[in-house]
Formats: sequence, structure tokens, C-alpha cells
Amino acid sequence: MTEHAGGRRRSAAGLLVAGTVLATGCATPHLDTLPGLARPVASASDGVRLDEGDQAYSYRNIHLVLPKGWSARFSDDCLTPPDAESGRAYVCPPTALRITARAAKYGQIDPKGEDLSSRDGWKRPWSVCPDAATTGGTAPQGEPETVAELGRRSFTAVSGERVESAAWILRCDGVRFDSRVWYVPEVDVELSVAAITDMEHSDGYDAIARSLDFSRYQK
Repeated sequence: MTEHAGGRRRSAAGLLVAGTVLATGCATPHLDTLPGLARPVASASDGVRLDEGDQAYSYRNIHLVLPKGWSARFSDDCLTPPDAESGRAYVCPPTALRITARAAKYGQIDPKGEDLSSRDGWKRPWSVCPDAATTGGTAPQGEPETVAELGRRSFTAVSGERVESAAWILRCDGVRFDSRVWYVPEVDVELSVAAITDMEHSDGYDAIARSLDFSRYQK
């Protein structure tokens, strides 16, 4: 199924107004430019809608929007939902949305994203049970197992690239949770979350993926 990233869009003029409001607020890292100003293929005139509390964010010139309460307090490539915890200050928790540039180049996924059709396509070096990063130890407390595949979808990024995504239901010690991956073959960038344990934040992960703007990104 192919969709357009229109659920969170507003006119470019409206986004500029929102950006002005952000710029006058308290300083936050990486709020240097706003997504959606490239008049993307996905919409000739629309950008990304910034709801109250949303923040523009940039990592290696990959631009996106963080929903209210989300942050990058563990590392620049680790986007965490509200109240995310880690056993150690420098550990990106399994509930975080990780950004991986050159994912296929480094063997994390195949260049066309066909791995997303695999039953174990969710597996990444950081794929651990949800409590593994909150114990303060160095060893995972268990290895997730696949319960069900939720299928693949695709949509168009703000800047016009095709985004392939897939989701799975996993289980650890009888506890079920979701795992998701988004991959953009044209620019070889991946977003992934090992464990969505609070479905209240489920829409936030998808909203970030749908706000992706690669118009200034260079591989």
C-alpha cells in the first residue's frame, strides 16, 4: 500500500510562521532549519504541519519533526518518546527511534529493503527485550522472538523519496510488544525501533517517519 505523507502537512507559508514561533522560544539543539521547504514531489506546495509542542529537528541534514515530549537526550541519532528510560545515561533505550545513515552499506539491511519481508527482518544489533537496557547491566535479559508479521507498507517522504516500512509483534518472557523499521532505499537511511511498549506513543513513531525530509541530505 502506498500513501502520501499528507497527514501532518500544512502549507509552506504556515510552516514558516510556525518556524518563527519556534525560533523565538528557548534554544534547543538542531533546530537549525525546517523540514518541508523544498516543495517536494509529495506535494508541490505543502510542508509538514507543526502541531503545538512539536519541534523541528536535524541529524546530518536529515530533517524531521519531533512530536511534543520527544527528545534526543541520549545521542543525536536516538529519538526517545516521553518518559523513556535507560539504565545508563549513554545507552539508547530499546523504545527509542534510531536513525541509521548508510544502513545498507554497513550491512544492516539490503539496498532494496527486501529484508523487511522477512519474519526476522526486525533483528538489529540493539534488538533486545524491553527491560534489557533498564537493568543497568551490560548483558541483555533475553532475546525477542517473532510472534507475527504485521506486513509491509510504503509511503512518500516529504522530499519525494519512497519509504518502505514493516512491523512485527515480538515476545519476551510472555510480554508482547511491537518492533518497526522504516527504510529509504534512495538515500540508504533507516529508522528503527526495537520495542514499542507503550502504544500511547505508537503514532509518534510513524509521525516522525512521515515527516522525513532529505532535500538537504548528502549520502
